[in-house]
Amino acid sequence: TVAGQQTLERRVAARTQWLTLLPDVSLAISEAPSWDEGLRAVLRHVCEAEKWQVGGVYLPDGAAGGQLATAVRYAEADRFQPFLVATEQMRFARHTTFPGRAYRDGRPVWIDSREELLRALPKRRREAKRAGLVAGAAFPIRLGKTVIAVLELFSDRPHGPTPELFSLMADVSAQIGRVLERERLTAQAADLVWREQQN
Repeated sequence: TVAGQQTLERRVAARTQWLTLLPDVSLAISEAPSWDEGLRAVLRHVCEAEKWQVGGVYLPDGAAGGQLATAVRYAEADRFQPFLVATEQMRFARHTTFPGRAYRDGRPVWIDSREELLRALPKRRREAKRAGLVAGAAFPIRLGKTVIAVLELFSDRPHGPTPELFSLMADVSAQIGRVLERERLTAQAADLVWREQQN
């Protein structure tokens, strides 16, 4: 049937895009001068390839126990900046907020309805509404079995979940997890060297 052929063509196109994006992500990570520049490049690649206009990566905030804070962020255009600024100024509970649910459950949280999205973002509702956001997704970033961060994406157009996108985001999240682990190990090594120099 024509519908079946179109579905197959969409899946092939999505798979091709996935196979193209992953090497770009790997290259961005390996060529970045720092871990946060690497994350910023990955975020930009994912947003541009998958047509998300806003994105961010959250890490646990050591100073505020039980909360997530923005580590890096991306916006396609200036009109999304108020939403990004509001996001950057907040801390998010690891259990009840939009990114916090992905962190707690270790599963993606996906919303493809404007009203549902606005309800899920009570502290950012006004800015999300002004930006015209209608879809959002939050993906857990794992290191082994442990969730260590969250990748959050938003769009001003419908953005329904697909099996291909879930597979892509699982792979991207694994790459981000490796960047964060490498930075953690580097920081531990630097701390060890510093302590040895004090003796």
